[in-house]
Amino acid sequence: MKLRNLSETARTLENLKLAVIECPYDSWDDSFTTEMFIKTTSLKINGYKKEYPYGVLPIDTSDFVGTHLLVCVPDGTSLRPIIGYRSITADRCKTHSLTFPPLGLARTSNAPEHAKAIENILSRCEREKKQIAYLSSITIDPIVRQNRELVLKLWE
Repeated sequence: MKLRNLSETARTLENLKLAVIECPYDSWDDSFTTEMFIKTTSLKINGYKKEYPYGVLPIDTSDFVGTHLLVCVPDGTSLRPIIGYRSITADRCKTHSLTFPPLGLARTSNAPEHAKAIENILSRCEREKKQIAYLSSITIDPIVRQNRELVLKLWE
């Protein structure tokens, strides 16, 4: 879909559709999941390559077990994600033996005080049986990003 068509299709928010891919690992045999996961991966790669230096990877293991929330435009009989983000819970990380992303970031950034604070929050949530999630990987299609008015609407 070309810029003009994409911008025109997405201009009125009524044309937009919300898609949710919850834990692609669990529903990989579903054709909608695999199609949207591939499109989401493309969105993230294209978006990140436009904003970050070569080598910054926009996908990781948590993409396979997290929840992707996507705003899409209709594209023929399918949907095209134009903005999205990923959410992952501490419980989901535990189930799949993954480090909760904020804790991993604090550790790899050599920020032991921050890591300790996150560990305390995680312990409290577990003790109080409360869920905690991390939202990340917010990405906007580079073509859509050119339409500042639309981007502002999408952020709202």
